Amino acid sequence: MNATPVMFALAIFVLAGAGAAGAEEREPPVVVYTEGLQPRVAEQVQKHAQEGITSLQRYLERTRKQNGLYLEDVMSKPEKRADFVAASPPKVYRSHANEWR
Repeated sequence: MNATPVMFALAIFVLAGAGAAGAEEREPPVVVYTEGLQPRVAEQVQKHAQEGITSLQRYLERTRKQNGLYLEDVMSKPEKRADFVAASPPKVYRSHANEWR
C-alpha cells in the first residue's frame, strides 16, 4: 500500500480541524451588575461575563445551589430590582399564621 494517499488524507483532516477551530467566534462580553454580592462570587460572575453569555449562564446554573443566582438577577439594573422589591407588599407572618384558628 502506498503511504502517500493516507498521508494526504491525514493532512486534509488536520487542516480542516484547525480551520474549524480557528473559525470559532468568541461571544461578546456581557454587562452584569454585582452590587451586594460576595466579593468572590462577584469576581467569578465578572470573569464569566467577559467570556460571553453562554459561559455566564453555565456558571450560574452550575452554582445555583450555592449562590442562588439566576441570569436575570445579575443582568437587570439595580434600580429595577429595588423598584420590584419596594412594590411588593410587606408580608405579615404572624397574622397569617393565626388565620386558621
